[in-house]
Amino acid sequence: MPGTHIATAMDVLRRITALLAMIGLIGLLLLLIWQVELHHERGSAIDEPAVVTLLYVAA
Repeated sequence: MPGTHIATAMDVLRRITALLAMIGLIGLLLLLIWQVELHHERGSAIDEPAVVTLLYVAA
């Protein structure tokens, strides 16, 4: 029948691999965001380079 296509095993494997790669990348992105959030919760404003630079400029 025209218009119907049964995916071969390689096509299915390629799609599963792409899906797992996307899930992995999203997981890494969320991990990075979480680490940055933890850094900002634990750190003080003194150790931030932008704040230190602004303090020297204002002085």
